[in-house]
Amino acid sequence: MESNQAELPTTRKALQHSQMRIQSMAMVHDMLYQSDEFIKLPFNIYIAKIVNYLEKLYQHEEKKIKINFDTDKLELNINQAIPCALIINELVINAFEHAFTDRNKGLILVSIKIKNGFVTVAVIDDGKGMPEDLTFEGNSTLGLMLVNTLTKQLNATPTIKREKGTRIDFNFAVKERKGSSSSLLAV
Repeated sequence: MESNQAELPTTRKALQHSQMRIQSMAMVHDMLYQSDEFIKLPFNIYIAKIVNYLEKLYQHEEKKIKINFDTDKLELNINQAIPCALIINELVINAFEHAFTDRNKGLILVSIKIKNGFVTVAVIDDGKGMPEDLTFEGNSTLGLMLVNTLTKQLNATPTIKREKGTRIDFNFAVKERKGSSSSLLAV
């Protein structure tokens, strides 16, 4: 409601981004309540729901941005699922808003692979490429600073490749992390 009444476009956009972050977390909780096991989340299904939600939100008649998935079947605990999902949320939003300003078509790929207990996540677009002056630290956007902070929660380090678009990836070990969900086992 606040975003509809905001007069400045930057304020409206900031409120919409907050709304999308809240929607992502709400989807986690919704899927957990539907799950047989409250601690683990079918992450590949969850992330597909989030990204499909964003795709519908950002699709316009004049812009045809397609999203492809290349995801392994994966379960994560809530303490890893939420930060990982928020990172993907930020990266997909960033691609929709900035990668294709110079054309009407584009492709975003969300890749989530698991091998030997490590998850590798990549969000790749074939857009115009991220400017060199944007980094995860220093003179960055709020979204990239959030990605940096959330990857640290996963003990991961994000990397940016700026060739034929932008590729941002990170990897982390799947493990039971201390926190709210781990205490559920003690009950």
